[in-house]
Amino acid sequence: MKTPELKPCPFCGSHAKTMYVPFDDHGHVIHIFRVYCFFSRCAVIERRNLDKDAAKSEAIERWNTRCYPSDVRPVQINNQN
Repeated sequence: MKTPELKPCPFCGSHAKTMYVPFDDHGHVIHIFRVYCFFSRCAVIERRNLDKDAAKSEAIERWNTRCYPSDVRPVQINNQN
C-alpha cells in the first residue's frame, strides 16, 4: 500500500505532521497515527489499525480530504489594539 502525500492543513494552510504511537493491547500492537497542524494545532485526525501501513495511509487520506462545511467560515483574527 503506497502512503499518500501529506497535504497542508485545509483550514489554515500550516504544515501537517504525523505522530506514531504504538500501543500494546495484551500482546497485540495497535498502531496509532495522528496527523495534525504543526503551527496552529487547529485539527487532529487519528486512525488505529493492527496494520501499521494501513493506519498511516488511512490517517493521511482522511486528513487530505477534510474541508470546510458549507455553513462555516474561517475566523479572521484582527491583532489591532
